[in-house]
Amino acid sequence: MKIGSLNLGTTLAAIIQKYANKRNVLEALDLIEAKAEDTLRHYALTVMPNGFKAQVVAFSREGAIRYLKAFERAKNRLLQEIETGNWVRPPYGDKFIKSLPDELYFGFAEAAKPYVDRLKKLEFRCIISGSTNDPQDWKPFTDAATQKSDRDKFKLPFEHKDPEKRSPIGLLIVKSMLLTGFDAPVEQALYIDRTLRDQELLQAIARVNRTHTAEKTCGYVIDYAANFKNLKDALKLYSGEELEDAKDQTKSFDAEEIPKLRDRCERLKAVFSGRGLKKIETGDEIEEAIFLLKPEVVRHEFTLRFRDFLESMENVLPRPEAIPFQKDVRLFGYIQKVAARRYRDGGFDLTGVGAKVKRLIDEHLQAQGVVQRLEPVAITSVDFLEKISLEKSARARASEMEHALRQHIRVKFNHDPIFFKSMTERLEAIVEEFKDRWDELEQALRPLIKEATEGPKPDDTGLDPIRQAPFYKVIAEYRGAPIKNGDAQKITEIVLEMVEHITAEIQMVDFWRNAEAQNQLRRTIIRRFLNETLPSGEEVVPYGADGSAQKQVGDLILEMARSKHDALLRGGVIHE
Repeated sequence: MKIGSLNLGTTLAAIIQKYANKRNVLEALDLIEAKAEDTLRHYALTVMPNGFKAQVVAFSREGAIRYLKAFERAKNRLLQEIETGNWVRPPYGDKFIKSLPDELYFGFAEAAKPYVDRLKKLEFRCIISGSTNDPQDWKPFTDAATQKSDRDKFKLPFEHKDPEKRSPIGLLIVKSMLLTGFDAPVEQALYIDRTLRDQELLQAIARVNRTHTAEKTCGYVIDYAANFKNLKDALKLYSGEELEDAKDQTKSFDAEEIPKLRDRCERLKAVFSGRGLKKIETGDEIEEAIFLLKPEVVRHEFTLRFRDFLESMENVLPRPEAIPFQKDVRLFGYIQKVAARRYRDGGFDLTGVGAKVKRLIDEHLQAQGVVQRLEPVAITSVDFLEKISLEKSARARASEMEHALRQHIRVKFNHDPIFFKSMTERLEAIVEEFKDRWDELEQALRPLIKEATEGPKPDDTGLDPIRQAPFYKVIAEYRGAPIKNGDAQKITEIVLEMVEHITAEIQMVDFWRNAEAQNQLRRTIIRRFLNETLPSGEEVVPYGADGSAQKQVGDLILEMARSKHDALLRGGVIHE
């Protein structure tokens, strides 16, 4: 949980001169207008992009109603600024923001533009307790049925395919209600504008600490009423582990998140500097960084540290302290994207990271015009080698070819295990032979790629090289010794009959979801086909001491049938 505060500076001083007491000051329209403006900008840029919601705690019930109207005006002003590009610097804010030059401040403000559609739909609700002397126009805010409806809708996400399961309500404004016992995991921020103490303070800030999706890495407490000093007193109510846990859960944003962002950035860079790459600026250095990610263990380390860095960046954005780190987000986002394609690593992605940093990376890739070029190209694509040739270095081209071939082998392995096992062994031998000789490796991989994509050729058995021959090769592999002439002809006949039987069985609706049907087919393969006696007197697959070889081949044949389902049912088609 991150706690921050806003210094309203000269605005607050002017209002204090104008009004007589604390209640009048905190309920003053000018001050509420300023705080609503600041709250909405923080919410729209920090919380709303990831689909989270927030509560506002007003000084009084009347103040809560004033906040509701002030938020509507603040929303209209912000939308007007976004649509016209005429940004207005508010006369308040902390010293750091006030010191920013216009180009940095407005770059920070324009971060709201991508979320303008959600901002237009954004709705606010006020929920306060009622009394007999309340004005008539307060009834919508005190009516129990309306309050329940608003609470339920607040808990719903902004986006859902079912209109009944989404809601545009993003901010709930309260005085005392919903500060305890209200469980809404979608809530990430609490804006406090009145003094809270003891258990009420601790329970209120706990509203934002409910776990939710992966994008919710923390909760935000923005304190307009100097409650942070009350937190120490509140924590005295607890002792031992409870106290330590409460302290750990409640962090000052500036004291915690900014140093963490800096540290995580350095740890990310150390993935490369620790392997001899001290800086990553030029194209050659970027290519070297991508090459260093070739080992899976290094990619795993990079992914963990990059995610940590992006998590902190997501928490800090769009605060101006994040600006110096944006170039690192873009650089490592590009490296991650290229490496994910080159090494065909499906788990090496940005799933689950926040919308703000993801947009930062995506916009950079689009601006560089490399999005389409970075999409993985299947080795079977007719323009595979043409697209690979766009890489500037032989090392990059050879690496792309090697890992595209590895992926093809993984995907197709169960279609023809013996053929692709041979391809794997030959690939490893070539990579080892031409290690670090990238031009030669590139040339050596070309014929292997051609052979892998064309698939196995017809052999002297006369069996279909796609639908039938792979089953023969598996049987031959598990027999171990060379097959005698008489046995070879008989095994060919058995394979033909077995493939015909398998093809008939797998036509059953939902066969691959029916465990009993699969077990029955496996038993038939073993007992009827693999256990048949050959002219030599041996079984098709020798039974052995415990029948384990026949069981292994039976399992493998069933997995091959699953992989080759479409090819088997098509019949007669040679190429998959």
